[in-house]
Amino acid sequence: MRLDKKISLIAGMMILFLILWPVSRLHPRSDNVAERFRNNVVHLSDGEKSGFGFVVAEEDGKLYVATALHVIVPDDPDIKPDIQVRFYQRQGKVYLAKRLELSHKDIDLALLEVPKPFKSYKWERKYFHPRARRDDEVWFVGRGRNWYIPTKSGIGSVNIESIAGKIHIDMNSVQVGTSGAPLISEKGIVGMIIEDEGADVIAVDIDSIRRVVTEMWRYPWDMEEFPASDRRIATATKPSKKATSITTSSSTTTTRPTTTTTRATTTVPSGPRSRISNSLEMEFVYIQPGSFMMG
Repeated sequence: MRLDKKISLIAGMMILFLILWPVSRLHPRSDNVAERFRNNVVHLSDGEKSGFGFVVAEEDGKLYVATALHVIVPDDPDIKPDIQVRFYQRQGKVYLAKRLELSHKDIDLALLEVPKPFKSYKWERKYFHPRARRDDEVWFVGRGRNWYIPTKSGIGSVNIESIAGKIHIDMNSVQVGTSGAPLISEKGIVGMIIEDEGADVIAVDIDSIRRVVTEMWRYPWDMEEFPASDRRIATATKPSKKATSITTSSSTTTTRPTTTTTRATTTVPSGPRSRISNSLEMEFVYIQPGSFMMG
């Protein structure tokens, strides 16, 4: 009888393990995710100030690194010291970054061009997640001069979701010198830390960074977005990337609104470093009021 109970207990534990194991595979803890991103993160210093940045793209033997603008802006505007870069896998070697003369009036963001440190260098492209949610647990990589990842006592949580491109986080493990470090949830990079004093930490959300880098500055972006099937963002509130038509469906009614599409072409001056095409095609979609029903 006792043997039967033991067998039943073991069988029950095995079934529970088989149920929970796929869930843990789909949603790994953020500290494990953060470990994967260590190779992406670089330490930056101009000899006086220091901070971090992370790789967002690679092209022709060059890496493009996002960081906080205030990390690389010198106190004396007439002096532009070299920006020294260290990689996690080559901490003893210093590389020099090239400042890209780019800025944005509302976002503390800069983009650097850094030579690939060695031929076999690899960085993690999966994933970034465009929207952090309130109470999401978050980690970061980088504090002081080390690729520090907080342990349990240093876990942060999102307090205020992105407003005007900024996320507020309750976290006590961030210190001065963490600016530019990636903010990471279980779904990947969700932002970049820009204010690193006190327990109220502020980060720029990753989707704002992506939009500025790709749409305004016209530089590459190689990070992949977290799979849409696993997002908690309601599809009704997320616009289609190509807004040529909108379909609303329910269990009883499916209707398609009448749309009018107008194309406008504008000419953009080309500069010495031009990732901007000479003509940008914009698409405007007009949806007639009352043209679809919610069932």
